[in-house]
Formats: sequence, structure tokens, C-alpha cells
Amino acid sequence: MGSITSKWYLHFALGNEELRRGNFDAAILAYKNADAEEPNKAEVLASLGYAFLITRNLIEAEKFYKKCLAVDPNFHDAWLHYGISRLYQNDFENAEKLFDQCLLIKPNSFLALRARGECLAQLNRLPEAKDCLTQALKVQPSFTETKVDLATLYLHSSKAKEAKANLAEVIQEDPKNQRAFVLMQSLNRTESCI
Repeated sequence: MGSITSKWYLHFALGNEELRRGNFDAAILAYKNADAEEPNKAEVLASLGYAFLITRNLIEAEKFYKKCLAVDPNFHDAWLHYGISRLYQNDFENAEKLFDQCLLIKPNSFLALRARGECLAQLNRLPEAKDCLTQALKVQPSFTETKVDLATLYLHSSKAKEAKANLAEVIQEDPKNQRAFVLMQSLNRTESCI
């Protein structure tokens, strides 16, 4: 005899599928239906927050992240995406605190390390930003965008040689990486003017 799937979970699964397809309004509706069937499920609240984050409705996103964290204070993705919401609003100090909380739960969270590095760079704490991005690369060495982030940081730290080495590596690994290509062109133009 098979098990009966809970109604809330069916709505939740539908929300996940709609989110995957890019149907954000339908995903939000499905998640809200899941929450109505079984209130205060951390995964539903976090998913609602994420759907609102994607649509840039940051007030609603943060409302659901707070609810999720009240239910489960160790919900990694809620801390991560709450931090990203703050990052989108250029609230770098609070975003950093949220990423720190995320990293207490999951110390090798690549996304939290990368986002924290971005916060630190924006706060002009460049050595700490470099450490964060370097640590993120150790966790996820194949993610070329972090290497471009690090190259950008090197440029802002007047370390053109290191920036160029990073960009050359990215272009070799990912020849279609526009950020790396544009940054390398800019760097080459600057060098030719000197």
C-alpha cells in the first residue's frame, strides 16, 4: 500500500516546478497554498522568500525569511537569501552579518563566501574581501565568475599583474566570459596608455 502525499507538499512541489520554469507568480501562488495547508513549514517560507527575491519584491522576501528563521534559525538558505536581499539594497553592513550567520551554519557555503566577499569589497575592506573570494574558490574552483571578482578586486588594489593572470585563466577556461573579456580589454588599453 503506497503512502499518501500531503496536500501541502503537492503545492510545494508544484511551486518548485513553476519556479524552475520561471513562472514566478504561479510559484508564489503554489507556495502560498502550501503555507495555507500546513502553516510555518520552513522550506515553504524560505521558498516564498526566494520567489519574491527573484521578482525583486524585497519587502515580501524579507518578511518570509524572518518567518522562516523564527521557525528554524539554522535554515542556511534563508540566511543566504536574506543577505542577498540586503546586498541588493546596498546595505552591506547588515548583509555581511547575515552572511556571517549563514557561514556559522555552513562554513563552506560557496555562495555565502562569494557574497560576503562582495560586501567586504563594497565596504573597502579589500584584504578581507580577497580572503573570502579565495576561500570561495577553494570550495568551488571551477566557478569562473569568482575569479573575475577576484581580478576586479586586484585591479582596485593596484595589482594589475595579478588581475591579468586571473583574467587570462578565466578566458582560457571560459572563452565566452564577457566580464573577463571586457575587463582584460580595459586593462590592456590602460597598459598601452602608460
